[in-house]
Amino acid sequence: MPEVRFAQNTKAGLPTFSPDSRWMAAAMKNDDVHIVDTTTADWSARTVLTNAGVPITFSRDASTLLALESEARTLPRWNAASKALLSTMRLETTNVTWGYSSITPDGNLLALANNRGPIEIFETRTGRRIDRLERRGLIDSIELSQDGQLLAIGTGNSGLLWNIAARRLIWTAKGHRDRVFSIRFSPDQKMIATGSWDSDVRLWDVATGNEVAVLTGHKAAVLNSVFSPDGRTLATKSDDRTIKFGNLATFREVASISLDYTGEIQGSFLAFSPDGQILTANDSGPGLRCWRVPILAEIDTTEVKQP
Repeated sequence: MPEVRFAQNTKAGLPTFSPDSRWMAAAMKNDDVHIVDTTTADWSARTVLTNAGVPITFSRDASTLLALESEARTLPRWNAASKALLSTMRLETTNVTWGYSSITPDGNLLALANNRGPIEIFETRTGRRIDRLERRGLIDSIELSQDGQLLAIGTGNSGLLWNIAARRLIWTAKGHRDRVFSIRFSPDQKMIATGSWDSDVRLWDVATGNEVAVLTGHKAAVLNSVFSPDGRTLATKSDDRTIKFGNLATFREVASISLDYTGEIQGSFLAFSPDGQILTANDSGPGLRCWRVPILAEIDTTEVKQP
């Protein structure tokens, strides 16, 4: 698969795409944000927002970029073209650092968490905290559903589903033999994928909490997973230095990427662009890497050829 190198000196976390997938923003280790036009061949031409924080979402028309300044506990909003700071919203929290974040596609709700501290959910427009979940044990992953009604949590060997409005636990998914390091909703919110250090990926029915399937292709810990925007494919990244693509109709592997680097991985983040044409992986070693992924016709052809 064709790869486009972004940078090695990116900060841990997911890059942020504009809704039309044209623009991608990524946080750098010096606290700047770099924005590239993904439709161009030369990604070295960039817009740089100085000391902008960590980008979390573009506005619908891509004119503004919302970021998170963790230590300042604020959400600055930037003009993506002029690089002007438009506003700063202070979050209603006493926490000072976060390890994990998730934001709804409309940018209205933001969930933040630490490994051992509380999970907090905020309205980005006002900075008001609408929920606070005190958790015991390690928290390794969180994700808000697209409609903002549910929060999926990876903690210990389990996956949890939390109803935000009712403020109650819906179900607990058990089956993994080691830490659940990744938890993701499918685009239609009917399934949740959990990836674990036990090397398995498990799929769960959101409505019932029942297990749908187990994907066992990796040979080491699963560090992250992400559904393609059309919901037909699940990409999973592992400490075995591979990214695998699974067909969710047959639960079979249809493509893979071998990663050519060594050394310990301290953080691993995986994301598709909204149009499904770009896959990104951000790791502590090689930094942010991007691939032009197979079109659906290529994946379907591969699946037909399998016995």
